[in-house]
Amino acid sequence: MWDELESTSVIPMKLWTALRTDFIDIESIKVLAAGVDIAPDRSQATVSLAMWHPEKQDTVHIEGAKTVPGVDWVVPYLSGLNKRRRFRALVVDTVGPAAALI
Repeated sequence: MWDELESTSVIPMKLWTALRTDFIDIESIKVLAAGVDIAPDRSQATVSLAMWHPEKQDTVHIEGAKTVPGVDWVVPYLSGLNKRRRFRALVVDTVGPAAALI
């Protein structure tokens, strides 16, 4: 759909590729923060987690934890996750569709 030569991104693809890590088991790591975003049409939501990387000291690892159709699952999922993981922050865009969760 998009012409690769005309596309840009905030993070250059070479850097993104260089920073890639193998799968990390999020259940075994202290989660620092969770973030949630909802599609403008509320068709799906995504929860991402930020945590200290287990092998790279002073490096934060960000993992897309879950993307599911709909939005009704978000609050129960985050609540259960927080009870198990006790993250320090929850990031929600206060002007987007996710603001309805606050």
